[in-house]
Amino acid sequence: MGGIKISKTDVAQKIQMLVVVLLFSFDFFTYITTEENSVLVRLLTYAVLLCLYMFYVRYYVFGYVERKKNKDVQTVLLFVFLCFYLVRLVVDTLLKNVYQEIFTNNYTAVFMFLNSVIFPFFIISIVSLNHENMLKIQTYCGVISIVCLVSALIGFYRTPEDYITGGRVGAGNLDTISLGHLGTTVAMLGLYWYDTGKSRLLSVSVVLLGIATAFFAGSRGPIVALAACFLFFFLIKKNWKILFFMFFTSAILALFFEEINSFLIETWDVHSLQRFYDTLFEMDDVDELTSGRGELYAAAWQNILDYPLFGYSFVTDGKYVHNFVLEAFMATGLIGGFLFCGINVCTFIRTFLLLRGDKSFLFFGLLFVQYFFYAMFSRSMITLPVYWLMLFLVNRLYVNNKIK
Repeated sequence: MGGIKISKTDVAQKIQMLVVVLLFSFDFFTYITTEENSVLVRLLTYAVLLCLYMFYVRYYVFGYVERKKNKDVQTVLLFVFLCFYLVRLVVDTLLKNVYQEIFTNNYTAVFMFLNSVIFPFFIISIVSLNHENMLKIQTYCGVISIVCLVSALIGFYRTPEDYITGGRVGAGNLDTISLGHLGTTVAMLGLYWYDTGKSRLLSVSVVLLGIATAFFAGSRGPIVALAACFLFFFLIKKNWKILFFMFFTSAILALFFEEINSFLIETWDVHSLQRFYDTLFEMDDVDELTSGRGELYAAAWQNILDYPLFGYSFVTDGKYVHNFVLEAFMATGLIGGFLFCGINVCTFIRTFLLLRGDKSFLFFGLLFVQYFFYAMFSRSMITLPVYWLMLFLVNRLYVNNKIK
């Protein structure tokens, strides 16, 4: 009686799925855990990831995975940039022992970049993609984002006083930026469901829940990302309902600003709308406008001017720059910086062309747009795995569709 034969390529593709879902869930579950639990989540996630990577290497190195030559120039250039950045990390953290406040020790920086960026790049770029598996990944990621958001909102409902910090919704690891982007992701999931014919009531409800969460968080970056995603969706679909919805929502907020703002402040002490108003009409100081990032931007720019050829470091004064473009130039010099910018511009174009021809991966495309803007205002290249995942996936899906 013969056993069931399992294709080695199928095994590699399952590993590919697990890696993407694990990294996506890791990034999101740390939003709703305490600092102590967050450490445990990291350790467990990376222990599983390492097992998957070793299993994958065992299959790939010994020739069991179907290996196809990747003739995509952009993928090669992306690999070159990742090597530039990895060299910078190794030199700074292991050789120069540069002071940094991102991780508890310098080894963690290299370890995390390898685990959350370099290894996933190979798994996504080398193993052939399965269309059905990619659709399943979108579903899993959507469920994860909704579970995380609902968990966060339940915590807020039970003890709202513990979730209000400085007039903004967020506490502990559930910081305002994370919560705002979690809401934006859920809104994009609703938009994806709406476009693919899911229940209109459910889709619109999810979109509104996500938008409300992003606004309640009071962080400006997620709102910019939210607006950019809606605009990108409109450019792809030329759906005038979306444009009307954006203008209608803005008009309601403008007309009833005082009433809504007073309600939020008096009921929950949430100053989110007031903060947006101050940003647009009251703030004159650049550093105040950028929540203290102005000094980091200025320092990064000066480092770029002083060390244009090979770059300076991946941090300035021990802190990350809160802007991937500045970080790319500062860490890898002019060549690496322009390479990074070119890769992102091309990926935006590819995302547009991909979604014009295949709406089934709309969620991935919108997530790339969202996380690109996330990367312009927060985090370091080492600490935003979802941005890299979406960058890798969108490019690979575009190449696959082009070949077909």
